[in-house]
Amino acid sequence: MKRLLFLVVAFVFVISCSKGMTEKSTQKGGDYLAKVNDSVITDETLKREMNALPPEVRDLFLQEAGIEGLIEELIKKELLYQEAKKKGYERSGELKDKIENFKKLMMIELLLNDMVDKKVTVSENDVRGYYEKNKADFVMTTGKKKEPVSFDMVKEILRQRLTAEKQKKAFESYLSSLENAYTIQRNKERISNLVNMPKPKP
Repeated sequence: MKRLLFLVVAFVFVISCSKGMTEKSTQKGGDYLAKVNDSVITDETLKREMNALPPEVRDLFLQEAGIEGLIEELIKKELLYQEAKKKGYERSGELKDKIENFKKLMMIELLLNDMVDKKVTVSENDVRGYYEKNKADFVMTTGKKKEPVSFDMVKEILRQRLTAEKQKKAFESYLSSLENAYTIQRNKERISNLVNMPKPKP
C-alpha cells in the first residue's frame, strides 16, 4: 500500500517539478524544513506541494505517512531532480517534447473548463424533474416489496449524472462549432492505407 501511495504522490510531484518547488537558500538560521545542497524546502514549499495533490490522495498520504512522510518525499524528489540536472536531462529533447505535450493538455483543460464546464449548470428543479420523470427506475426491494427510493437519497447522484450529460452535450456542440470555424483536411487515402495495413505477426 505504501509503495503504491509513494508512486501516486511521486507522479504528482514529477508533474509539478517545472514549477520550481524549492528555493535557493536565503533563509536565516534554521528557517527551513530541509535542505538539499543549496536548495531548501520551506513551509511554503510544503504548502504548495500539499495543495497540488488531489484532496483524496493528500488525505490518504497524510493518514499513512503524516507530515514527516511528505517532507521525506520532498527530499527524495529534490535529490532525484538535482541528479537529473547534473546528468544533463534538462537539455534532453525528450523532456522538451514531454513538457510541450503536457502544456498542450493543460491548455486544453483550461479551455474546456472555461468554455464548457463553467457554462453548465444543473438546478434543483432540473434534478427534481429528472427524478419525477424516471421515478419508476428508482426502487429498492425490501423483502418481497418494492419501494420507491426517496428523492433525497438519489439527489446528488442524479445531479452528477445530469451534469455529466449536459457537459457532454456542451462539449460536442462546442467542438462542432470549432470544426466549422477551422479548416480541417483529412488525407483519406493515407488514413485508409494505415487502417488496412497488415498487422505485424506476434
